[in-house]
Amino acid sequence: MKDLAQLELLIEKQKYQKALTLAKKNFANVRTCRVLELTGMAHYGLKHYGLAAAKIEEAARLAPTEKLKGELYKNVAICFAKMGEKYYCQALASFEKSLDTYSGFESIDTRAMATELALSINEYESVLLLAPKLVAYSNYAALGLVSLARAYLARAEHANFEKQMLIIEGQSSSFSEKEARNLLFMLKENSCHSWLSKMLNLFRHKFSHKEWFLHFQGDSAELQLGSDAPEEFIVSDDLEVKKFIQGLVDEIRVYGGLISPKLRIAANKGNLSIKAYNLQPEVLIDIPLECMPLLDDFELKVEQGLLVAEPKTELTNPSAVKTMSLMIALYNKACKVTQWKEECPFFSLSQDTGLLIKLCDGKRFNAKVNIHKQLALEGKWDELFITSFFGSRKFAYESRLYKRKEEGHISGLLSIIDFFNHKCGASPYKLSDKGISVSGVPSNAEAEVFVNYNQFDPLLTYLVYGFVDRDSDYLFSVPCRFTIGDLVFEILGNTATFNIKNLSHNGSHLSEFLPNIITHGNSVGIDKLLITPKHPELLREAIQTVLLSVMDKDKINDAILADLVKSFERQLLTQNISYWREVEALAAESALENSAIESVNLLCKESKSMIQRYASKHSITLF
Repeated sequence: MKDLAQLELLIEKQKYQKALTLAKKNFANVRTCRVLELTGMAHYGLKHYGLAAAKIEEAARLAPTEKLKGELYKNVAICFAKMGEKYYCQALASFEKSLDTYSGFESIDTRAMATELALSINEYESVLLLAPKLVAYSNYAALGLVSLARAYLARAEHANFEKQMLIIEGQSSSFSEKEARNLLFMLKENSCHSWLSKMLNLFRHKFSHKEWFLHFQGDSAELQLGSDAPEEFIVSDDLEVKKFIQGLVDEIRVYGGLISPKLRIAANKGNLSIKAYNLQPEVLIDIPLECMPLLDDFELKVEQGLLVAEPKTELTNPSAVKTMSLMIALYNKACKVTQWKEECPFFSLSQDTGLLIKLCDGKRFNAKVNIHKQLALEGKWDELFITSFFGSRKFAYESRLYKRKEEGHISGLLSIIDFFNHKCGASPYKLSDKGISVSGVPSNAEAEVFVNYNQFDPLLTYLVYGFVDRDSDYLFSVPCRFTIGDLVFEILGNTATFNIKNLSHNGSHLSEFLPNIITHGNSVGIDKLLITPKHPELLREAIQTVLLSVMDKDKINDAILADLVKSFERQLLTQNISYWREVEALAAESALENSAIESVNLLCKESKSMIQRYASKHSITLF
């Protein structure tokens, strides 16, 4: 026993040669599990990996428990792996033997090592057997998910690969930096350009400041811009659609507009997009005012499921009548009436008024949302369609541009607006006295050009445009009410305005985040507050500015102010996360079909994630 204790001590102190000498002298004829294990450890320390593997494997056969036996076979595998690529197959076999012997909770690390080794030697069948159990463990889930995707891709199981990538897309927010890099590398190496673009977009919030991320972004841009542009300017599977689009293009050119030769227009099965093949930012399209149909110039209605636009007698912009006619024809050919009723929540959720009203409560001070909600509740479907469909597409032009005497703005459409899809962070439309232009470079591996429609948050984007914006960097607080000291604060939402002087202090870096404030007695009204995990310090600074604007600064020091800010912040976050949980619960109870409820679930998931990511940046736990 004394010699065994001495052998263990020498191994612990990493005196491997002395340990091996002692083992040969005093334990030459001893074949117990512990002695063989220690002898193997001494050989391993001296880099005698083959001898170490032999001794530890012999120890494994004598191990008194399945758990110890599994641990020893894992160590045998590590020894083989240390011997180089020639022995990787033996290492994998030993890992698998370890897991066959013991597969309890403690073996998850063994499974992870075995999976990575199997991938390195292209043993994809083993990967498909090993990786699924990794997904159940949070620390190893990403490894399991990506390993399965790699295996499916290598085996040309494309349907399974696509399903796996959809799962990865849904869980990408939990990926660490290393896991994200591994996934992006795998997608790049296998020329999965579309998925590479999607995942870069999803990881942008967490890793856009990292040098390696910028490298991947650059590679993605080179891939998309290196593609060959289609020969045809208009790419469509429908000759009639091509005719309508060509008519719109001709009108733009007739009135002196510009369409870059590097631009391509795509329209297939109702899906419209604009692609470009330029390396440097440039003006891609410039549409003159003459091609902007004004809504007041037309009687708009729906007849037998089709849009109708009849010009009025007196027209402010008569040159746009042909453009409007072509746009209406294109909308009808692309089945936009049916498509809009499937996408717009005021139609798709109209059979679940409780859920619809709850969503609208998050923007209860938005006039457009309130109008649409009332029309839906009253069942005025044609009026709702005209108001919501064109309301999601209209621009506000200054009346003076059309030589109107009255001041203000007039609503109109932008020719071929439906071809530009929205992406947060993309270039906005540029308005001038002559028209509207779009500049930039393509934003994804399909060479598509995006524009940033507006500064809406995901909830308002969904209510107005009918889709969930997963790229947004911020979320407006929903209306809520709480108390700080003897003051009652009411957050109204991002659209309420006041015709009073803004009481907030000046702060140029806070200009986008500072709300308007109004006080009445001990009540404080605040029109907007933004939750933005990308810049977590800004909400606290905005809250601090609000508090300093309405409280007696002589009665609060820095410590008191810090506590008040945290109290305000916690109540704000708690009420917001509660709102989204209530929406989520209503969606779960809804009798609507899955296709109508999926967007709501995604909206809840994205909004809760943004709140929770913000909270985690400040070590705040939300229950």
